[in-house]
Amino acid sequence: CVLSYATGAAAHASGFAAVYVTALILGNSALPHPAATRSFAEGLAWMSQIGLFVMLGLLASPARMPEAILPALVAGLGVTFLARPLSVLAATLPFRLPRGERVFLSWAGLRGAIPVVLATIPLAERVDGAAWLFAAVFDVTVVFTVLQGSILPRLAGALGGAADVPAQDTDVASVPL
Repeated sequence: CVLSYATGAAAHASGFAAVYVTALILGNSALPHPAATRSFAEGLAWMSQIGLFVMLGLLASPARMPEAILPALVAGLGVTFLARPLSVLAATLPFRLPRGERVFLSWAGLRGAIPVVLATIPLAERVDGAAWLFAAVFDVTVVFTVLQGSILPRLAGALGGAADVPAQDTDVASVPL
């Protein structure tokens, strides 16, 4: 993964996309010692998530969150009800997915820390207004993860995608990205 990121960055391409493609290739390959490899990868993923959430906690400034909440909510509504459904429709047209699956994909979207991590890039590059942008993305992620995430199980049941499953006793920090 490090080599993939470095190669992508050296080629002035997205290091994140290079790592994603590498993960897809490795995840679908017949690697030796699959149980040990999977166990190691899962342990490394959990350690990375701990570091990620510590970093995000250090970057988040509660004082900036209120000033970004209104624009964040407007952007979140636009993404939820316009941009994401249109992009899901365009991306799934060739696959002829049933309408219910498209609705579910449109509602689910990206969850967790990924959008917030991507918002750290302008911070690292010291772009003007990056702290406000980070606060806005943080607000959108938290608010819409809570709102939409709480509806997902019922939506899946209503669309015939899954039976209603009783809520499990898990805390947010234990859910993988």
